[in-house]
Amino acid sequence: MNIVVVGGGTAGWLTALYSKKIFPEHDITLIESKEIGILGAGEASTPHLIEVLDFLEIPTSEIIKNTNATIKNSAKFTGWSKNKQESFYHPFVYYDNRLSEQVGYSNSYESNTNYFHLYNYLNNIPNDEYCFINKVCNKNEVMFSRINYFQDIDPILNYEQVGSWSLNFDAKLLAEYLTKIAEIRDIKRIEGKVKEISLNKEGEVDSLLLENDQSIQCDFVFDCSGFAKLIIGKKYSSKWISYKKYLPTNKALPFFLEIDKEKEIPPYIEAIAMDYGWMWKTPLQNRYGCGYVYDSNYLSDEDAKKEIEDYLGFEPIYPRKDKGAFSFEPGCFEKIWIKNCLAVGLSSGFIEPLEATSIMQTIFTLQNFFSNKHNILTKNQNIKNHFNSINQKSSFSIMEYVYWHYVTNKDNTEFWKNFTKNNKIPNLIKNILNINKERILSRKDFDIGNNIHFNVEDFLCVLFGHKLLDKKMLEKYREEIQNYEEKNNILRYSQDARICISHKKFLEDLKK
Repeated sequence: MNIVVVGGGTAGWLTALYSKKIFPEHDITLIESKEIGILGAGEASTPHLIEVLDFLEIPTSEIIKNTNATIKNSAKFTGWSKNKQESFYHPFVYYDNRLSEQVGYSNSYESNTNYFHLYNYLNNIPNDEYCFINKVCNKNEVMFSRINYFQDIDPILNYEQVGSWSLNFDAKLLAEYLTKIAEIRDIKRIEGKVKEISLNKEGEVDSLLLENDQSIQCDFVFDCSGFAKLIIGKKYSSKWISYKKYLPTNKALPFFLEIDKEKEIPPYIEAIAMDYGWMWKTPLQNRYGCGYVYDSNYLSDEDAKKEIEDYLGFEPIYPRKDKGAFSFEPGCFEKIWIKNCLAVGLSSGFIEPLEATSIMQTIFTLQNFFSNKHNILTKNQNIKNHFNSINQKSSFSIMEYVYWHYVTNKDNTEFWKNFTKNNKIPNLIKNILNINKERILSRKDFDIGNNIHFNVEDFLCVLFGHKLLDKKMLEKYREEIQNYEEKNNILRYSQDARICISHKKFLEDLKK
């Protein structure tokens, strides 16, 4: 069987390696062009990447050595409320019951909820003083503690994982490193651009003709062509489901900043609210990868540059040749699996860079598709319809959570002040806002499948961070919250931050 991947980058090479893992006996071919290059905007990820790297037997320490990668404990949100100086962290999960400082149990309304932050919020206690993730991130430490030394083993095994974590990486270097791994595993790479896509009488992709007139025979094709959307979009004309009525951001201007190699490296990415959108700041070992995501209805490219440079106080490095922004429309295709072709990555859809969900969605697609290896040759349309339906729900759930971040009291520009008036509110967000007027959000509000990827802790994190929890409503829970804190002494969990290791020291150890 000939399995062909069209397009490289992170999505393309992960797809090729995943296919080879499932079908080691089959031929896997990847077609890419150096002329097209890699967008390189998304250099942050979620813990799903660690999960798939483990599955593919690619040591994290090798990724760190070869891609200037750093550790990501969480995302830090700065200036997303009226107070431009205020910030909050959206962490990953803690291990060994350390989530106790994040989640408690309430018998009164039969649900888990975030007692630690409720207690702090109610009593005006700064999270920096007690919160485990705040302490670790503020000290530039990672979610690992040193155990024993081993010989000839992946050096990351010398550490105990205190919590869930992920990686930031140089997208171009990651693609280059995955290319080397793929070559070792007998995945064939072909340099070239697809000129024609031939279909057989059943409408399946039969062959691909490259610009150099080389013909590639296909039994199954993965469309990883990025924003070009060569096969699912252009050849099969799948219907595009747009989210622009919800999310108005439609441009991103990437740039690089120098990093002081003598100082500690932040173990988090930062999302900084700007006048007409937000700016990402992702630390690597050798630089920061940054970008301004904005609504072009309010801001021209030149004005976006000016706002960036006014914020920084200098002109940064713009990596794109034209020094311009790239455009996008948030949304996804109605069908990403048509006939014998599956779109993976940017070619299947894109929301925006907030919360680094693009690679997460790529991995979700691969895991879902390869959960049954027979999917690759099935002609059962019901299976494909079900798969496409799940993908739509997955994409929409990401959009809902991204939208939730824009529900804020920030009002310095029209973009922020009237965001929920000018942009349609998803029904889940409407329900959350209505519940928030009456009671605390609870797990049961999300256990009925309201959101595939994010739960009550994720939504509460933003609610706390934006200072939108009604304290008058919260007062009726005071006794319950106080009693829980006294019984469980949840504030003591912040002491666990003492066992974590410096981010910079951790990276140095893994590179030895």
